[in-house]
Amino acid sequence: MHVLVDPQSRANPAPGRTPAGGAGERPRDSQGRRGGGKPEEDKSSLLSQYGRDLTQMARSGKFDPLIGREVQLERLAQILLRKQKNNPVLVGEAGVGKTAIVEGLARAIVSRDVPDALRNLRLIQLDLPGIVSGTRFRGDFEERLKAIVAEIVKSGDIIVFIDELHMLMTAGGGASGALGAASLLKPALARGQIRCIGATTWKEYRRYIEADGALARRFQAITVDEPSVEDANRILEALRPSYEQFHGVAIGDGAIHAATTMSARYLTERSMPDKAIDLIDEALARVKVRRLTPPDALRQVQRLRDQAKIERDAAIEWREFDRATLLGEEEKRLSTEAEQIRLEWRGRLEAEASSISQRDIAEVVAAWTGVPVQNLTESQQSRFLNLEQGLRERVVGQAPALEALGRALRRNAARLGDPSRPVGSFLFVGPSGVGKTEVARSLASYLFDTEDALIRFDMSEFSEYHTVSRLIGAPPGYVGYEAAGDLTERVRRRPYSVVLFDEVDKAHPRLLTSLLQVLDSGHLSDGQGRKVNFRNTVIIMTANYGSEQLKTGRLGFAVDGPSSGPKDIRGIVEGEVKRRLLPEFLNRLDGTVVFEPLTEENLHAISRMLLARTAATATARSIVLTWDDAVLDWLSKRGYAARDGARPIRQLIRQHIEDGLVDGFYSDSRAGTRTVHVSVRDDELVLTTASEETLPEGAADELVVLPA
Repeated sequence: MHVLVDPQSRANPAPGRTPAGGAGERPRDSQGRRGGGKPEEDKSSLLSQYGRDLTQMARSGKFDPLIGREVQLERLAQILLRKQKNNPVLVGEAGVGKTAIVEGLARAIVSRDVPDALRNLRLIQLDLPGIVSGTRFRGDFEERLKAIVAEIVKSGDIIVFIDELHMLMTAGGGASGALGAASLLKPALARGQIRCIGATTWKEYRRYIEADGALARRFQAITVDEPSVEDANRILEALRPSYEQFHGVAIGDGAIHAATTMSARYLTERSMPDKAIDLIDEALARVKVRRLTPPDALRQVQRLRDQAKIERDAAIEWREFDRATLLGEEEKRLSTEAEQIRLEWRGRLEAEASSISQRDIAEVVAAWTGVPVQNLTESQQSRFLNLEQGLRERVVGQAPALEALGRALRRNAARLGDPSRPVGSFLFVGPSGVGKTEVARSLASYLFDTEDALIRFDMSEFSEYHTVSRLIGAPPGYVGYEAAGDLTERVRRRPYSVVLFDEVDKAHPRLLTSLLQVLDSGHLSDGQGRKVNFRNTVIIMTANYGSEQLKTGRLGFAVDGPSSGPKDIRGIVEGEVKRRLLPEFLNRLDGTVVFEPLTEENLHAISRMLLARTAATATARSIVLTWDDAVLDWLSKRGYAARDGARPIRQLIRQHIEDGLVDGFYSDSRAGTRTVHVSVRDDELVLTTASEETLPEGAADELVVLPA
């Protein structure tokens, strides 16, 4: 129960008495204040205390001009002038400019560029978190908000703006039995006593506003879409003077175009124009920091000067006046030198053009996304034009497969077809150990300059029906719903990547069905409903379809005795692929790349490449590794297996060469660089070593002999 108190008796209580109270009286704190320690509020100024007058701010020139939102402004005016349900709500993704539209309305009211019925109104932004703060006891929030509503109704010339409108459903509803802000505002909204503009995202609108039918009926939604790149360019051009004045750095003509195009391409999870504005802002700040940071030479001289001053003061304290005099002269000399360096530095800054360019924007994008700067500035045409040449530096053989891959990627990278699809989607088929996974790894390294851009999944782990949810996350109501899916989360964090589904023929068939959406529309929704963009990924699936139908020879496949040619192998493999996979899946792929068996020449090249990697590692241990050509023949003959391809070559090098190097490394304590030579003797690999510093030239002693 509330007890009415005479304002005069509260202001001037009788001597020895306190203001009247009752059962509903709030306790006092240690300082004698009521309501949890907050001072008495002046209710006549609650709106000014918890509101922000946007029209006054627009009159003071604090808002930037609004570009390209004429349709939304007209819709705002139409809804505000309705007799009933005159409460618009701007709904759109974060960063598309919902608040900027309301600020544009405030500018239009001030400039009288609105209908006559709106010209004399004030636009006040209400701070809901501020209203809630400090309301510890039941009824505090309701009392405060009702007073604000009464003030708005009494004024009659106020339009209320509530950013993050969904907070109406949670504000003030935390205490047991307390009414939320939405329940308090519904009567005034229904009677048309107040006009309210809201702003929220689609996700929050569906979750909170549409869930309350009574509240949703009182608002009229206005969709705010993301502006195009052309509109974003116009917006940034309008904002250019404001940001140049704030940072003291000019914005180059190419920087604005680079900010909009790079943000549209590389920052797919954020919305325009917010992401482009942030790129410009941070690029300006980076240049500003570089200009304000003194050179290392100046800071070094300043440190020496400060040290000389400290030592001089200490010398005076110890009455070492001669030393103090010398230190004082040193301090003056260093001060003069520091000032000279400062003047030279300032002169260079004035001579240099203080502006940001496309390169500065690319550096910010690289810092945010991890995409190398050279990839951002280098012509994509030249990178894709030289794709096969770049892959051949790491991949041995498979020229037809690389050519097919290069043609498809160049076609898709030109975006002549559907731009919403991934950059490429391929099925690599062929015998095991012929380089399918290595091509995917090399492609990630070539396109994105790091093998970390390869997102690999071993599909043998997804052979059961329930394991498919690990990729995209569990749906609501299932265990693990809060955890993100492995595939969607990794692609969301690294949108520029090569996604490899290794040995997809071992996965559950439902997995291929879930990938249809990715291959066709370039996106996938995770268990929480978030849409993950795959447009900038290359999707590769490997499989061994057709291997069981082929009889193996020593180097490659043979059918009915003689070794089959590439055309025979391709026909057998492609026939098995069509038999095992659904047509709707195959038709969404950019190509099926058939890998041929390795030739003896390929095996020699692979052996040489793997030995070179071992030699590079041994160099760090002061070991120079050399070998004869006969070693390549030995590895090629013994390192090829029809089932595993060239994978056994790596195992042979590990067992017969690296193990010998390790034994010699621990048993030979002589200092200096050692040369270890690998040769073949009696069909065995022999490692011999000689210390270049301790043994005469040509001397060698046998370190280890390993049987084949």
